[in-house]
Amino acid sequence: MIKLHDILRQHKELDGTRPGGMAIARRVWERAVGSRISERAQPLKLVDEVLTVRVTNTSWANELSLLSEDIRAQLTSAGVRVKALRFVVGKLDHRHARRRAQPARPAPPKGIRPPAKVRRLTAAVPHDPLRQAVDHAAGAALWLSKHHNSQPDR
Repeated sequence: MIKLHDILRQHKELDGTRPGGMAIARRVWERAVGSRISERAQPLKLVDEVLTVRVTNTSWANELSLLSEDIRAQLTSAGVRVKALRFVVGKLDHRHARRRAQPARPAPPKGIRPPAKVRRLTAAVPHDPLRQAVDHAAGAALWLSKHHNSQPDR
């Protein structure tokens, strides 16, 4: 039985690119260069072991050219044969970029009430259901700002 992985690998070796136009898998690239660089540089094509990488600006092209030996070593250890890197400046394609998971915000407890000072201000709202909704929203917003902002950044 022939495995799909083997067919795709043969395709990559024949034309130097992966199906869909990516030179190497996104996860392999991100592991090799790290998330900071992978957000600003994308592999375009791999032809004759020369990897063309699109970068956001010339500063990144210069920076990555200085790191090219390290990047090549990381890619080689990941099983991607690269003898040289070539950088081109252009707009990155973020259609397939993985979104970073945002830390979950804690949910405010049920029936939370705002401080008395806020309740005195909302007492002027003549419609009871509206006043209760405003009280709840204010209490939840204050609770979230206190508890969510106190958590360390990830």
